[in-house]
Amino acid sequence: MSLRRALLLIATSGVLLAGVMLLVQSKVLFIRSEEVVFHNGDVTLHGTLVLPRFGTPPYPAAVLVHGSGTTTRKQLRAWGGKFAPEGMALLIYDKRGTGES
Repeated sequence: MSLRRALLLIATSGVLLAGVMLLVQSKVLFIRSEEVVFHNGDVTLHGTLVLPRFGTPPYPAAVLVHGSGTTTRKQLRAWGGKFAPEGMALLIYDKRGTGES
């Protein structure tokens, strides 16, 4: 591979990477999250409330719950980046016995 071709490849990769980083950062700018705790008797559950950064509440909302096993809300947080920029709130929580619950 020639030096010119290698430099062009590096420059192109840098532009693509910068574009991906900008897209990710722009989505993050449109969301905010709050850690929440709720109780039912002696059971305490921990969760994350992901909200749109802009707009006026009340927001349409959904509750996202992981399946059985060792999955926690941390594996589902990426969904907040999909819903919140579109104006939707999302509650993700750890089921009893997993994560921080």
